Amino acid sequence: MLGVEFGATHTEVVLTADGPRVIETHVRMGGDEIPALAHDATGVELAEYVVRQTVGEEVLPQLRTSLAAAPAGRSSAIWFAAAPAAGVLTAVEGTELAAEVPGVTEVRLLVEPGAKLAALASSDDRIAYARAVSDSPGAALAAARQAVELLEFQIRSRATTGPTV
Repeated sequence: MLGVEFGATHTEVVLTADGPRVIETHVRMGGDEIPALAHDATGVELAEYVVRQTVGEEVLPQLRTSLAAAPAGRSSAIWFAAAPAAGVLTAVEGTELAAEVPGVTEVRLLVEPGAKLAALASSDDRIAYARAVSDSPGAALAAARQAVELLEFQIRSRATTGPTV
């Protein structure tokens, strides 16, 4: 038990074939758009509650009321895009089309034309994402994935000079 009694905390879990497994836990608000995902699903602005609690307000009664009024069963999901190849990003197409996918709440490019792209090695290498909501987790995830799949990244790259096979 962590014994956290005040402030923000989050625990990240991955669903595996053997069941859920804890990846990490922190005594801070989550990153990777977690507050936005929570807002999409519940209508609760987490940062507002953290600030209000930090300045001494009792927030739990209002938070519980807000969560009780949230749409039952509403789910939010995010899907990230990685560069399909290393090189220099020259253009991105499809953002408007991706934003029109039913349930999508946001499509965001994390890089701009001119950026040098590398293979995915960490979360810093992600180049875009889409968030979506639905009445089921699977449908929210499918909408976010569909939106990302509509993005087209044009990349200029050079041939390697290594050995050929």
